[in-house]
Amino acid sequence: MAREVMDLLRPETRKRYLDGTLGGGGHAEEILIHSSPDGQVLGLDLDDEALDATRERLSRFGDRLVPRQANFATAGVVLKEIGWLGVDGIVLDLGVSSRQFESPERGFSF
Repeated sequence: MAREVMDLLRPETRKRYLDGTLGGGGHAEEILIHSSPDGQVLGLDLDDEALDATRERLSRFGDRLVPRQANFATAGVVLKEIGWLGVDGIVLDLGVSSRQFESPERGFSF
């Protein structure tokens, strides 16, 4: 699905994007690749484990990825905190991660 999202979003260099459901970082990674060399992504997620793993996985993009532990509903607050006046595109993947179901201690189940 990442290809279809990129076809619709059309990331460009020198633009800023919000991935409001960062998760494993798949969409953020594609946005960063397509907006190279200096596009930026603000990635929000409530799951601190997912944030840690994604920070590490996407570390090659340096400060172009701005990960924050927050709900996408508070994106406006986070944008003000980091000094961004707005974004050029938004991605929200509102599905559930299989990793959340694979770990019963996380509180998810069928």
